[in-house]
Amino acid sequence: MAAIGIAILLFFIAAPDCVAQIHGTTTSKYRQDSFGNIEFRLLETEHFAIQYTVSVAEAEEAASWLEETYVDIMVFCRHFHLPGNPSHEKLRVFFVSSDDEFAATCSHLQINTIVTGAMYDIEKNVSVFSALRGKPTVVEMDKQIERMQWRLNHPDDKSMRNEQSLRAFRDSLRELKKRRNELVHKFTALMLRHEAAHHVLYNTGVLSRSVDYPPWLIEGLACLFEVSTNQNGQALPGRTPVARRDVVALNIHRLADLKNAIAAKKRERINPDATFRNRSLPPLSDLVNQPGCFQPANSRAALHYAQAWGLLYYLCTERPLMISRVIDEHTKKSRSETPSPAENEVALDFLDAEFEAHWLRFIQKLRLDRSEEGR
Repeated sequence: MAAIGIAILLFFIAAPDCVAQIHGTTTSKYRQDSFGNIEFRLLETEHFAIQYTVSVAEAEEAASWLEETYVDIMVFCRHFHLPGNPSHEKLRVFFVSSDDEFAATCSHLQINTIVTGAMYDIEKNVSVFSALRGKPTVVEMDKQIERMQWRLNHPDDKSMRNEQSLRAFRDSLRELKKRRNELVHKFTALMLRHEAAHHVLYNTGVLSRSVDYPPWLIEGLACLFEVSTNQNGQALPGRTPVARRDVVALNIHRLADLKNAIAAKKRERINPDATFRNRSLPPLSDLVNQPGCFQPANSRAALHYAQAWGLLYYLCTERPLMISRVIDEHTKKSRSETPSPAENEVALDFLDAEFEAHWLRFIQKLRLDRSEEGR
């Protein structure tokens, strides 16, 4: 990562006509001309200052996800004897409605990024998110919903004139809307929690912003917190209340990617086709020794994120003493240094063929069941 730059000072002009209370937090309307006349509201929670252009309801939900992530990380720190010192300042977050606003916000903050949708910038120490509803997959679903809604309102098709056909069509439309909303909700939560985890980890002493940690450790830690151990303050089914919550949750989204890659690896042995090879599980040594494997241009980046999650989840549950050791050994390195693969393996001297075999069996035994999420 690049060296820490000079913080950018933002000057907002308050609009006093829009002050209200939201669940004990204050929201105010601000205007920043250099954003191209984008209007922001401010939602302050215990640990975050969220400037947003999305709806109040979306901002409130995002705030709950951010705070859940913060609490999850504090529980994690206490369990694994990591620093976990509360941040002295509220962490700055931008949550905008579109990719265009995302690009404008990053440009104003002087953040150079090739990604869209979500990011935490370590130099500016700020997170920026855009609503998932503007993504191509969601837009296409919205268009399909619009077309179906139009047909429902203009039933000139013979197949739509009897009550049974209309009922079936309405059911299909209702199911599509449900899937669309679930998709937006699920992936927005994962996206926010992942980047919020980076933000919190770097601002509570778990990770140091002056140290160049290996990407597998940075991303693996963030993936641990994509799924909360306690959703919206409610105990998960079959689980105890928040006072006795588990330390890390089972992330079935990352687990699904891992299991698919393991299956592809088996098929590759039978049929060494490039299709299976590109989807099959690479060795853990590739994850540790190839820092560029998480780059968006890498077609297997999603698999490496899943692999990083799987490695950290295994250490947390099977070898918990290794968590603080791995983080501590990398923290000792200077940020200006670029650790070689050999230096990386100092903190992973346990990573050998036997370890990988144990890890693989552990992953294969995990249940890919939505009722198990968070367990």
